[in-house]
This record gives sequence, structure tokens and C-alpha cells, in this order.
Amino acid sequence: MKWLKEELAVNRKEFLGIVALMSFGLIALFIQFLPSPKEQQYDFTIDDILLENQITITEEETTNTFVASSKKQRKSVPTAPRKTQKKQSFERFDFDPNSISKDSLIRLGFKNRVAETWTKFREKGKRFYNQDDVLSIYGIDTNLVLGLNHHFVFNKKTTDSKPKKIEKWIAKEEKQVIKPIQKIDLNSCKEEDLKKLGGIGQIFASRIIKYRELLGGYADKEQLLKVYGLQDSTYQLIKDYIEVSSPPNKIKINTASKTQLSDHFLLDYKSAKLIYAYRKEHGPFIDQADFDLIKGIPEQKKKEIKPYLSFAL
Repeated sequence: MKWLKEELAVNRKEFLGIVALMSFGLIALFIQFLPSPKEQQYDFTIDDILLENQITITEEETTNTFVASSKKQRKSVPTAPRKTQKKQSFERFDFDPNSISKDSLIRLGFKNRVAETWTKFREKGKRFYNQDDVLSIYGIDTNLVLGLNHHFVFNKKTTDSKPKKIEKWIAKEEKQVIKPIQKIDLNSCKEEDLKKLGGIGQIFASRIIKYRELLGGYADKEQLLKVYGLQDSTYQLIKDYIEVSSPPNKIKINTASKTQLSDHFLLDYKSAKLIYAYRKEHGPFIDQADFDLIKGIPEQKKKEIKPYLSFAL
């Protein structure tokens, strides 16, 4: 009996082992026959591809047909005519700025306000001798003035003639001229001295003195023409009774700094830098001939500043 139990126990273990092996085999076989994810994702045939392309082409043709028909429909729909803005055309003709009327100025293209200012200036005695005088009108269109370059006619008779009011005023002032025994020195005179001259009242006397302070003294009596508002007619009236007998203050060009140079009314900072750089590179200035060698400073500015330069070391 004992041996029989042992034999049965052995057979039972073998049986369980065989069952376990068969179970593992069945599981492995089941897994092998399961479809993989890749096969499921890309599981299509060539016929499917051709059919898909045919559907896409059909959709594109349908879309193009719809767009084309829509364009035809839009073309067939009548549209309201667009309002075209007519460009205002101005006339071109020769004219004298000292006699042209306000309406003619507007016909040329100038704004109403500019035309009014233009004519009012003339009524007050303003005369236009060149295009620069015309460009001084406030608010004027610079491009329009340049475009009318060949149409300006500056009549000498018109520019030389003076309104009757101005002529009467000059005649009146000429009678009031007090001829001094000696000419008035512009660099040492006072306002009271200037007011004795014809055409010079309190305002102009004050401006002449202030401009003298800006310059550091007058170098030439013609510099009075740069005084704001003082016209040539007034200068002609007083020029024989004035002079520059005392020299103006001078700039020591060989020792002055850039700041000191640029502080002068007739010199800007750029010109001061050029003077300073030239002096540093070439040494001190000997005379005006050396100063003329500086490049970059306009000739007119050189001419104005030369009387104010001292070349002493």
C-alpha cells in the first residue's frame, strides 16, 4: 500500500507539470495569432488607395466648379459705379508777384489764406524782389513756388516803385532828419542818438542796440540791413549819417575753445569744431589766408566772421 501511494504522488506531479506546459503553449499560440497594432493601422489595399485618390480629385473638381460659378455670378451682378474724385487743375501763367490779384493767386493753386497774406503784405509796403522773398510768406507751399519758377516776372518798375503812403512817410521823415555835426558811431551810440535819425523810432533804435550786443559790435554799417524789420529804404535814408569808427569785439581764434568759438552769434557749433580741428592739426592761424583754407564752412559765413577774428597768439 505504501508503494502505491508514492507512485500515485509521482504521477500526480507529472500530470500537473504536463497541464502547466500545455497551458503555456496555448497562451503562446493565442498571442501569436492576435493581430498587431501596425497591421491594424496600415491594413489597406492598393484598391483602397486608388479609390481614395479618385474621391479627392472629384472633390477638387466640384470645388473649382463652385468657385468658377460663383465668379460668374459676381460678374453678372450689376455693381454701383464708383465715384471718381476729379483732380482740381490749376492754371499756369506768367505773373508779377508785386501786382497779381488774390483771385489770380488762387487760380495758380495758392490757398486762400496765403493769397490774403500775400496781398496784405503788399498793402503794407512789402516788395518781392526774388523767389526767396516770396518763400518768406507764412504758410506758403514751397513746392508750388518752385514749380512756378519760370512764371515769375519781377518787373523792375514795380519793384522800384513805392506806394504813395510809403513815399509820403519817407518825405515826412526826411524833413525830420537832424543832421549831426559828426557821424554816429554804431558801436558807441545810444538809443537817443539813433532816434534823431529819420525813420528810426524807439523800436528800431532798441533793435539796433540789441543786434550790436549779439554781434559784439558792428563791423560794417551795412549790417543794419540784418536788423529785423529795418528796410532798405530806411537804411538809404540814414546811411550817410552813421559809421563804424570803433572796432567790434574780436575772437582769439588761436586760443579760444570750441565753446567760446560757438558762443559767437555768427558761428555755429559745427563751424567751431572745424576751426578747432584745423588748428589742432595744422597749428595756429597766421592770418585770414590760413582761415580760408578750412573746408566745410560756407564762404558767406567766412566772409561774415572774418572781421571778428584776432590772429594774435
